[in-house]
Amino acid sequence: MAPFYINSIQFVREFACCYIITTRCFS
Repeated sequence: MAPFYINSIQFVREFACCYIITTRCFS
């Protein structure tokens, strides 16, 4: 449970960072 939870946090953080960069570039 813990490793999956940590991996989910990492995935969400990377996705959010990528989303912010994409939004900043295309806006």
